Amino acid sequence: MLAVLVKDHSHQLQMLTQGTADIILDSCVDYWNGRDLTPISPSDRKKIIDFYQRNSLTAYCTAFAYKPL
Repeated sequence: MLAVLVKDHSHQLQMLTQGTADIILDSCVDYWNGRDLTPISPSDRKKIIDFYQRNSLTAYCTAFAYKPL
């Protein structure tokens, strides 16, 4: 896992993180559904991990996360 701290345009700190889906997912409570932040349900977690496991067999699969500080 790799994390960096950056200041956004309004000078607020953001932590941006990259890593494997299983590790990143352990630290997340919400996900971006394309419109809004949505709480991650147990079903969502399973879908994300299943997707990650299937795709990491044939390609490099990475996950990204951010957190305002």
